[in-house]
Amino acid sequence: MAHRPAQDFAPQEKRYIMVEFPYPSGSGLHIGHAFSFTGGDVYARYERMHAKNVLFPIGWDAFGLPTENYAIRSGRPPQEVTDENTATFRRQMEALGLSFDWERVVGTTEPEYYRWTQWIFIKLFEKGLAEKQEMPINWCPSCKVGLANEEVVDGHCERCGAETERRRISQWVVRITAYADRLISGLEQTQFIEK
Repeated sequence: MAHRPAQDFAPQEKRYIMVEFPYPSGSGLHIGHAFSFTGGDVYARYERMHAKNVLFPIGWDAFGLPTENYAIRSGRPPQEVTDENTATFRRQMEALGLSFDWERVVGTTEPEYYRWTQWIFIKLFEKGLAEKQEMPINWCPSCKVGLANEEVVDGHCERCGAETERRRISQWVVRITAYADRLISGLEQTQFIEK
């Protein structure tokens, strides 16, 4: 059988479809994970069916206090529970039939990943765009963790039920507003779903 020359094949249009990487700080997926991943998965499959070259990666956003708190509650080292939880999450995602590119998994606890976040932070700091400030946060005295507004329900920590407090702490702040106009104008060249 004769092979067609490479120039006879039209290059495929590329699509990069990304969902938020889950926090493997629990013993398994919940319905919110399945809900948020299904839309991206449907779109990735649709684009593949229309002969697009689709990159649909997945990863694990495993750094931070939620993972640390889970490790403390389970009495085990954070890396051990992270490895176990990511394996469980992956097994469950595969059982759901999600079509992620399992050859391109990103792990925020891997040195190959976080060396770049450290590099970016250093560059921001060198340009005067990262600085320490005293800022108020929602604080759970039981979990000993800062909480997003969504994690405070009627003045209580949604995780443990303890009454939360507002606390000022010293934290790093990135002055992203210095680039607000540039970021907004850059959206004109970005292809994304409007909603």
